[in-house]
Amino acid sequence: MARAYIERHIHTLTLAHACFQLGARMRTTSHITGMSHAELCKFYLPGESAFHAGRLPASPDWLMAKTNCLDRAELSVFAAILQRVLAQDIAPGDALVGAYRLYAGSCAVQPRVSFDRAFDVACHLKGIWTHRTASIALYACPRCDSYNLSSMGDEKLLNRGCVFCRLLARYEKDPRVRAGFPKRRRPGPSSRASGLPRILAGA
Repeated sequence: MARAYIERHIHTLTLAHACFQLGARMRTTSHITGMSHAELCKFYLPGESAFHAGRLPASPDWLMAKTNCLDRAELSVFAAILQRVLAQDIAPGDALVGAYRLYAGSCAVQPRVSFDRAFDVACHLKGIWTHRTASIALYACPRCDSYNLSSMGDEKLLNRGCVFCRLLARYEKDPRVRAGFPKRRRPGPSSRASGLPRILAGA
């Protein structure tokens, strides 16, 4: 029993440290680990700025209406990765950290989605931590099969084309899109601007 408690405690501390390394706010880390602010502060020297300050968003409006195409594309990339990791029966906190590392490692440039934003996506997508029910979901675009985040029940909006369809249309003209989603260096029909993540197609 004592060993099991120690192992759980070590795991919680390791998870808290991982959140810190990924730039999480204290409130985010507290929700993920179950540790109080006072407990988290004990592990850092007085005056040491271990966690970022600031408030977390309270609604998904920042995702649905207040982001540009590149941001929404990367939010969808992260959400698709998180969905897959959670499908492996991994605990939510570990899944979030693992999915964020996979997402950040797949970015050609600096990730546009912070860890705190990723946490908020997880809350709204799965109805966990700060939310009791899901309010957003991943829907497959009928044109390109890419998975896109949208408000719950709004999958019909994708009939006009998704964020990835719009980015593909802008690909040759917009250097920001090319920088964020560079073409993969491999032959075959899948090479058409294939830096736009095919992981979203569920392949």
